[in-house]
Amino acid sequence: MSYDKLLPYSTVQYIGQIQEFPYNYTPYGWVECNGQLLSIDGNPYLYKAIGTTYGSSGTVSFAVPDLRPKDGNGDAISLTVGQTYNGRPYMKSFIALEGVYPGTQSIY
Repeated sequence: MSYDKLLPYSTVQYIGQIQEFPYNYTPYGWVECNGQLLSIDGNPYLYKAIGTTYGSSGTVSFAVPDLRPKDGNGDAISLTVGQTYNGRPYMKSFIALEGVYPGTQSIY
C-alpha cells in the first residue's frame, strides 16, 4: 500500500464529519453542533448527507445535532472551553459543512 495516496484524504474533512475542537470560535467550514437550523439552499451537501435526522421538516431548513452536555432535565449546560467536565477538559463539537462528500472522492 502506498501511503502517499492516503495523505491528501487524511488531511481533508468529510461533509457531515463531527469533531471536537478546543476553540472559542467556529472554524471556517464548520458549524457548532448545538441543534441550530441551517437552510437547505445554503447547505445542500450537508442536507443530503444528514437530512432531517436531527429535526425540522426538510422543506426550507434542517437541524444539526445538539451535542452540548445536558443536565438531568435535558437542558444544555453552559460550559467554557477548557473547563473540566466529566473528568476531562470540555471542547465544543462541530460538524463539517464542506469537504469530501461521503462515499465519493468529490470535494465541495
